[in-house]
Amino acid sequence: MKKLLIISIFLFLLMVNKNVDASENYDTFQEIELSSGMLLRDYTSEDYEKYYESVDKRKFWGWNVRTVNGNIKAKFLSETVFSYYNNGNTPITYEYELSKTVVNKFSISATGTIKYKIDGNVAKFKNNLDSEVKINVSNETVTTMKEENTLQIVIDPKTVANLKVVGEGRVTNGVAAYYVFWIRTQRGGFEYFVVTTQYPRLEVLPI
Repeated sequence: MKKLLIISIFLFLLMVNKNVDASENYDTFQEIELSSGMLLRDYTSEDYEKYYESVDKRKFWGWNVRTVNGNIKAKFLSETVFSYYNNGNTPITYEYELSKTVVNKFSISATGTIKYKIDGNVAKFKNNLDSEVKINVSNETVTTMKEENTLQIVIDPKTVANLKVVGEGRVTNGVAAYYVFWIRTQRGGFEYFVVTTQYPRLEVLPI
C-alpha cells in the first residue's frame, strides 16, 4: 500500500510539472516596447534560474512570488490599419472606410507549469495567483474609432501613408511557485499587461 501511494504521488507530480508553453496571450498586439526591463518572452534560462532562487523555499501551502518588473510603462502597436505607397510623380487621393478597433484592457501570459484559464473575454491565472500578485482582473475593452466614417487622404509622390492603432499600458512580470503540503506543483513565469490608452496615428513617411 505504501509503495502504491509513493508511485501515485510520483505520477501526480510528473503530471502537474509538465512544461506548458503558454507564453503568448497577446493576440491583439503586433508590437510591445517597454521603457525598461523585459517582457516574459525575453527571459533566458539563466534569468529563470536566478529568479527561481527567490521562490524555491518550500512552504506548506500557496504561492511564493518574485516580481521582477513591476508596473513598467509600455508602448504598443495594436494593428496597422492600412499602408499606402505612392511611387509615382503625382499625388494620389485615397478614401478609406474607418471602423472601430477593440482590444481587451487586460491580458496575461505565463510559462512553465503556471496555467491560466479564459472565461469569456476574461483571462485569469489558476490557483488564485491573481490575488497573490494583486491583479484587478477586468473584462473591460478599449475602443478606438467608434464612429464609422470615410477618411480621405492625399499621398504625395515618393511617400507612404500608414494608419496605425497604437497605445500605452503597464506591464508587470516575474516568477512564482505553488506548493501543496510542501510539495511544489507549479513553477514558472507570469505576466500581465493593462492597457491605459489607445488611439489612431496617421504617419506620412518618405520612401
